[in-house]
Amino acid sequence: MLSNEAKSLIHLNIIPGIGLQTTRTLINAFGSAEQVLALQKRDLEAVDLADDVCQKFINGRSTVSVEQELELIEKFNCQVVTIDDAVYPQPLREICDPPLILYVKGEFPQNIGYSLAVVGPRRPTRCGRRLSYDIAHALTQNGLKIVNGGFGDVDTCAHRGALDAGGRTVVIMGCGLSILYPASNQQLFEKIVTSGTLISEYSMTMPPFGSNVPRRNCLISGLTLGTIVVEATECSGSLITARLAAEQGKEVFAVSGQIGADMSKGTYQLISSGAILIHSIDDLLSQLSQVGNIRPNITDGQILSDADELIRGNSRYSANANRKIEGNIKKTVSVTETASDAKEDKIVISVIGADKIHIDQIVRNANLPVHKVSGILTMLEINGIIEQLPGKFFRNLN
Repeated sequence: MLSNEAKSLIHLNIIPGIGLQTTRTLINAFGSAEQVLALQKRDLEAVDLADDVCQKFINGRSTVSVEQELELIEKFNCQVVTIDDAVYPQPLREICDPPLILYVKGEFPQNIGYSLAVVGPRRPTRCGRRLSYDIAHALTQNGLKIVNGGFGDVDTCAHRGALDAGGRTVVIMGCGLSILYPASNQQLFEKIVTSGTLISEYSMTMPPFGSNVPRRNCLISGLTLGTIVVEATECSGSLITARLAAEQGKEVFAVSGQIGADMSKGTYQLISSGAILIHSIDDLLSQLSQVGNIRPNITDGQILSDADELIRGNSRYSANANRKIEGNIKKTVSVTETASDAKEDKIVISVIGADKIHIDQIVRNANLPVHKVSGILTMLEINGIIEQLPGKFFRNLN
């Protein structure tokens, strides 16, 4: 049974144009989500909210339907965990901007923070898929949980490895839990719900906007002890997740690959920046034993898994399935890209020149909310349009 405060947080979460920072500011100023929903315009002006934000709040709180959101939560067998609940993950409380509520589908695992993120490119090499599976399998046998976004082949293989090892696995979604995205992983998500958890901070019907990816990655790195990058090109989005992990004080591990190969350039870049080099699964487990109370008890040769079938094509989840997944990814990427506001992307690009510019100046020049600019900058960096320099400065590469 949800408390009135939890229902009020859900209500605030579905008001268009009212982000997490605004909600947190209002709750800190007025004491609770319930009290915030009862505010008048003059109250909002007292905390120096911009006029357009005040208007969005006043109009939005009466036009959105919290009852419909609650019905969807029940229909899709989800639960809501607030930041004040005892089961809320402690590691997320410690990030700079923790979610006030989490939508959860599946069994919320105990010690969820005793986990590692396994990430890599959407379309890895054959070796990358095998490594993802075997690493996740080994980590699960050693008592850890696997966390990632459940999107590309590395994510899929890692979750398969964890599930086949009899463990629990966690997907941080960049959309609402009424939407299984990508659709190609629907069967995987359904299996995870029975042996793990799908988590989102977004309302039930939130589409998979590309601008949600940076925030999703922040939660992935924030929830875990560290991040393992299996493969990465020089402009891979996995490097963003790794950087977020480092900024949060978490460990970053990079798998050594073939020198000079495109899929190794990103991992060697991480290693040169201080990431922990991983030569083998035994090596990883040995390194982890220095991070936490994790005792290596298996070797590479002891991993008897379905990984070979996954790679060769002898199982329903392998070569043919991977080709299907890749095809679906190609189709859905365009949906994600077009879902984000191309006009706002162009505005941000237009204010970034060849000379470095600070994020605060970008926000002022673009006249967009900080969270929106931050998301756009990350996507532009992933796409190789801009680069981030030390001190939150950026410059245009084109």
